[in-house]
Amino acid sequence: MAATSGGSSGVDWSSIIKPFVTYSVSSLSRSEVVTLVKVISESEADFKESISPNHHHSVFYDVVTVLSSHIITVATNGDLLPRASFPVAKQAAKVLCESLLDRFSHVLRTTHPILNVKTYINALQEFCTGEVIITKDEVANMLALLKGQELPPKIQSSAPCNYY
Repeated sequence: MAATSGGSSGVDWSSIIKPFVTYSVSSLSRSEVVTLVKVISESEADFKESISPNHHHSVFYDVVTVLSSHIITVATNGDLLPRASFPVAKQAAKVLCESLLDRFSHVLRTTHPILNVKTYINALQEFCTGEVIITKDEVANMLALLKGQELPPKIQSSAPCNYY
């Protein structure tokens, strides 16, 4: 059963979770990157809806925003984003950039349970320059903490079983 986004037509959220669960620069595939940018671009409403720190799953979406921007930066550097996917990647980049900036303002005002100001600055810098800054240890830490977060209901039914 595919979990879909409320505002999106048929977005399979398990597709956005898989690259995080199986993440490693060497195992990242073109198809995972293409799927990730498609899901992000089709899920703009989910990202916007979850920006408020009072949203029940804002922490989950905060981490997904940072990790997605990192994975796309890594994929771009590794030539894993086919030219044919540039238009959808442009839309995904817009969604992630807006999300990073909106979420960053919340992180500046409050203490985040997982991410700190440095992580957001690194994610923004990576995304703007294309230079990979976030370390493997930081990614592993975020992944471990992400796995401890409650998944939004639309994602729970289709999350890979090894997510938990």
